[in-house]
Amino acid sequence: METLPPAGVNWLVDRFIQGYEGSGVVVNPRGVEVLSSAKGVPAAGWYLAAFMPTAEAFAPIRAMQERMLLGTILFTLLAGSLTWWMLRRQLAPVVATAQTLAAQSAAGLPLQPLPITRQDEVGELFGGFNRLLLTLGQREDALKESEENLAVTLHSIGDAVIATDTVGRVTRMNPMAERLCGWMLADALGRPLSEVFRLFNADTREPGVSPVQSVLAHGQVVGLANHTVLLAKDGQEYRIADSAAPIRNAAGEIVGVVLVFSDITERYRAEEALRDSEERFRNLYEQAPLAYQSLDAAGNILQVNNAWLKLFGFTHDEAIGRFIGDFLDEGSLKTLGREFPQLLSRGKVDGPVFDIRRKDGSTRLVEINGRIGYDREGNFCQTHCILADITERKKAEAALLESEERWKFALEGAGEGVWDWNIQTGDALYSRRWKEMLGFAEGEIGNNSSEWSSRVHPEDMPKVMVAIQAHIDGKTRSAAIEFRMLCKDGTWLWTLGRGMVVSRDANGKPLRLVGTNADISERKATADKIERLAFYDPLTDLPNRRLLLDRLEKALASSTRRNRYGALMLLDMDDFKTLNDTLGHDVGDQFLVEVTSRLQAAVREGDTVARHGGDEFVVILEDLSEDVLAVTQAEGVALKILRVVSQPYLLDLTLRADLTTTRSYHCTSSIGITLFRGHSLSVDELLKRADTAMYQAKAGGRNSLRFFDPEMQAVVAARATLDSDLREAVREGQFCLYYQPQVDSAGNRTGAEVLVRWQHPRRGMVPPVEFIPQAEATGLIIPIGHWVLETACAQLVAWEALPKMSHLTVAVNVSARQFRHGDFVDQVLAIIDSTGVNPQKLKLELTESLLLDDVEDIITKMTVLKGRGIGFSLDDFGTGYSSLSYLKRLPLDQLKIDQSFVRDVLTDPNDAAIARTIVALAQSMGLAVIAEGVETEAQREFLAANGCTAYQGYLFGRPMPQWEFSLPTGATARKCKP
Repeated sequence: METLPPAGVNWLVDRFIQGYEGSGVVVNPRGVEVLSSAKGVPAAGWYLAAFMPTAEAFAPIRAMQERMLLGTILFTLLAGSLTWWMLRRQLAPVVATAQTLAAQSAAGLPLQPLPITRQDEVGELFGGFNRLLLTLGQREDALKESEENLAVTLHSIGDAVIATDTVGRVTRMNPMAERLCGWMLADALGRPLSEVFRLFNADTREPGVSPVQSVLAHGQVVGLANHTVLLAKDGQEYRIADSAAPIRNAAGEIVGVVLVFSDITERYRAEEALRDSEERFRNLYEQAPLAYQSLDAAGNILQVNNAWLKLFGFTHDEAIGRFIGDFLDEGSLKTLGREFPQLLSRGKVDGPVFDIRRKDGSTRLVEINGRIGYDREGNFCQTHCILADITERKKAEAALLESEERWKFALEGAGEGVWDWNIQTGDALYSRRWKEMLGFAEGEIGNNSSEWSSRVHPEDMPKVMVAIQAHIDGKTRSAAIEFRMLCKDGTWLWTLGRGMVVSRDANGKPLRLVGTNADISERKATADKIERLAFYDPLTDLPNRRLLLDRLEKALASSTRRNRYGALMLLDMDDFKTLNDTLGHDVGDQFLVEVTSRLQAAVREGDTVARHGGDEFVVILEDLSEDVLAVTQAEGVALKILRVVSQPYLLDLTLRADLTTTRSYHCTSSIGITLFRGHSLSVDELLKRADTAMYQAKAGGRNSLRFFDPEMQAVVAARATLDSDLREAVREGQFCLYYQPQVDSAGNRTGAEVLVRWQHPRRGMVPPVEFIPQAEATGLIIPIGHWVLETACAQLVAWEALPKMSHLTVAVNVSARQFRHGDFVDQVLAIIDSTGVNPQKLKLELTESLLLDDVEDIITKMTVLKGRGIGFSLDDFGTGYSSLSYLKRLPLDQLKIDQSFVRDVLTDPNDAAIARTIVALAQSMGLAVIAEGVETEAQREFLAANGCTAYQGYLFGRPMPQWEFSLPTGATARKCKP
């Protein structure tokens, strides 16, 4: 038994004391939690209370709770595992499907239908998913097609399109909108429309109101205000027009705004131009000096301008609506009745004349030109007529016609032919006298200007047109010119033509040209005769001394301008006085006429032959060379003159009364020559020098020529001596042949080039450079070349008998003059046949100068000789003509590099390039190539390195006589010293 705690310490004890019966948990004084239970004993007035520590009292219960908790946990784990296993088994296909769908989505692949492997709820789920997927795919395809169609539409339409959302941000633009706004869609997306689509008023330049806000506020289509201008990003301005409309969803709600607009800048400009044009037309219409009227189909006046009112004297209200016939006289009403129906049927009328009655009773003469106006359907709308007051013009024309008639009468009476030319139409009228002068009857000449122009002499037409144009341009008071016209019988008639413009339009353009032609043939013939007597020798018809001096002055001036030489020759007939004294002056004159003919045939066209007096003649040669070659040119002409003049003359002696036969007469001449260039000498000094040289020629034995310049004369004398010696050399056989070796890349001789030498009896060995040009000039090269070719062929035949030389070939140079000779081919073939040479061992060397004339003839000759086996080499290639177009056509076998290129091939890059080019060209054309003038081993090595394997030059041997060439040389002729 324990003492109870005092009241207020333990609430449960306090309740027990108060009479509570029951159990509860309390903490005893020792601080231990106990389970208490109390029961009152009324009879004793006691309370029986029992206490047990809670740990002891509740221990069984807690043990049971622990066992229940453990069982619950185990049961939960078992149930959860079973549930997880079942769910996993059921949901495995779903998970796999989800993973597949996620992989497809991550890879951007289109979703595919799920495979259905089960017929349970999962299978139904997959089937439903597949149906949903099919529906989504169809909707996605439709949406994609719709988007593509929208994109194509936006790209295709010509209008610009911009779409915005509900707050005015750009969501879409087509290319046209991008171009006009200057913004790309990628840059404009999400930007406020006002930033991309900037508007302002064209007139006030104030910013424009965005149509988006109006559309969003009212939900209706809004048009852009007039005069709206779009300011592009780059500052470009565009006039635009069209509208903005709301974009609604399926529920009818506004989800954005679309703007459709177009560039009307050009249309606006066109409209502005049209308005300006209409305004100008209105002003022109009202202010035009020509009267205008418009009529309906009944002839009633619809519209007139101020000029019409002024012409007729009526007011606008008095004229409009009235019949046009009310303003015409009786005669013009008939014209109206005839012309107006034609205007309606043909659509135009040109030129009818009407007498109109003005309000004041006076009359005027008007000319009308009209056209019909039609509407778009082609129906009659109204007439348009221009009225020109021609009253004064008709009066003037009548007066002019009367004046012209009097003028023509006066001119006809004076014997001149009259013509009247309408410049605008080309029509022309010719008087009877004009036609008679040309031998035509009245009806044989047409009424057009070509009748005149076709008969003007072609040489005179330019100066005639210059004179006419000068008068038309106002430079002369009239056109006056002498010219020839073709008559009916084919002869030419000299006429004096005079013309004057008698009518011009308001702009000063000439309309009519009137004039005359007078026959001046007799006066012209008389003037020509006087001129011939004044300037020409009456016997020979050559220029006389007076005209000669004039021609010589002009030749000096030309020489100064061209800086070229000219030559003056004075020619005197040897012993002409004897002919005159023995046979008389008539026969002498006959002789001088024949000399004149021969002289004119001997000189070039443009050179002058004149009679200086008696038996002296003068020849002026112009446009000779710029250097000493002029001496040769002048000498050539003089020699030709000496030759033709010295030919026999057949003189008719019947001119003398006592003789009745003809006689052959031989006469020579002496020529003095002086050259001139510029005005360093006067005409008189030149004539004195030529005269001096001529007397020196006479003193030298006659039938000769002399130059005034002693140095020139020395050149001429030396050339004459050379020519004489050459002719003797040909006759006496003073020529011999030298041979220069040609070798291959190993230095072995393959042949030789034949070179001609002149063994002069006094001068010794003369090199070719001194006599070949003279032989070319005199033609002696032909017999010399024939002898060279024949001798070389004979030598080839001799070598063929020698084993060590039988393989050699021979190259023979052929001059251009020799090759062009008509019998050249026949001569070569005759030599081949007569000598029996193998033609395949013969090679003819031609120079490029040969290609300057008649290439076709050259090719023909080469082809014939080529057919017989003869080879051809082009000598000195690269120094002359070098036309590749001809080169590819020539049947060549070899090109020869000229020694001028070989000489500096190691020091001059240009020569090296030329040599390489020639080798490459020859190889590309399948031709052999040989280089001449090879003097050093370095030159040979360069040529060999660039593909040239055949050589000729001092490195391999100088030109040598035949006996020396035939000596044994071995394979290293290269060791020969140059």
